[in-house]
Amino acid sequence: MRHAKFLLVVVTLLLCAAPILPCQAASLLSLARYAVHANGMKIGEMTRTLTAVAPERYVLTSEVRTTGLIALFRDDRLHERSEWVQDEDGYRPMEYYARYTDGRETEVERITFDWERRRVIAVDQNETTVLPLSDGLLDKLMYQVVIRDDLEAGKRDLRYRIVDGSKIKEYVFEVLGEEEVVTPMGRVRTVKIRREDTVVWCAAVWDYLPVKLEQKEKDRTVASYILSVEQDGVSTAAGGREAAPPIQVFGRVTPRWP
Repeated sequence: MRHAKFLLVVVTLLLCAAPILPCQAASLLSLARYAVHANGMKIGEMTRTLTAVAPERYVLTSEVRTTGLIALFRDDRLHERSEWVQDEDGYRPMEYYARYTDGRETEVERITFDWERRRVIAVDQNETTVLPLSDGLLDKLMYQVVIRDDLEAGKRDLRYRIVDGSKIKEYVFEVLGEEEVVTPMGRVRTVKIRREDTVVWCAAVWDYLPVKLEQKEKDRTVASYILSVEQDGVSTAAGGREAAPPIQVFGRVTPRWP
């Protein structure tokens, strides 16, 4: 998906927004909402859901769209879906699907993990690539679930082999330490991690749920902030609205809640 740059750059680097919970039957486990900002102005929203579709089998979906004034000029939408098996042997991705549209053109990407033949079939538009499939290989959505599991286990060496388009890449995150962050649900202590120009704050109290993300680009700062979380039918939000915390808690940049 070579041209899906506007929202894809935020979503592919943002960690999973749904806590991992044990489940023995198909059910919605959790749902989370984020606001997406660029240079302090809200440009979109993201919704993520985690569903247990069978014992030891999970589906994570992500929906991102432009909102507000910018939506009058470009209707960007990105749908991602990852399905995997999680058992005593760890994580085994089964399929990743992404569909991006800007209101004029549509791009589709599908990655299938064939464990019987030990191969990955990656289809991007009309181009097909076959890659070797080895243990530990992840897709670029569900690895975000694994990194939260590793943070909970206290790991500091965060390295992941990801099928990214037609290549297998290594994503390496650095643990920067702890920091308090203001959210619509109150102040939370987080673990701050970084990959290249992207920094993510993960709240330990919510199973290392990402509550804030910042990405430095050449001419702007793209940021995402948690708005609400629903888990087991219980919603956690700030009175149904997006709160406005003091700017100084965000450190080097000054994005605002809407």
